[in-house]
Amino acid sequence: MQCPSCNQPANTFFRFAFTREGVTISEGLKGYLRCQHCGTLLRIARFRKQVWYFVAALAIAFFIFHEIVLKPLFQAKVGVRTTMVCWIGSVLVWVSFYIFGLWKYRVVEKVEEESKSAEKATA
Repeated sequence: MQCPSCNQPANTFFRFAFTREGVTISEGLKGYLRCQHCGTLLRIARFRKQVWYFVAALAIAFFIFHEIVLKPLFQAKVGVRTTMVCWIGSVLVWVSFYIFGLWKYRVVEKVEEESKSAEKATA
């Protein structure tokens, strides 16, 4: 995902996953972010179609992992604590893969600051 203004990566995965990307929380929830190199205001326009292939592959991998690893573990009658740790760990891994897919396959477009301020004034 390149910034349309400076043709450099708009941000890194860790900046995407763990920060507000230079905008307020409400702007971030609406899909806005700032380029980490030039500071241009950007908006997530859409996701490339590969994101759906990535999500489908992730779901298939999760179910295979469940059948091969987690199901035999649960049938072995392990304790509640072990079961919780395994489920929480696997869910965190899959959520991080999902977030990575959203970061990798998004397409951003430049937003004019004037049009954004006019949009705020009418709202």
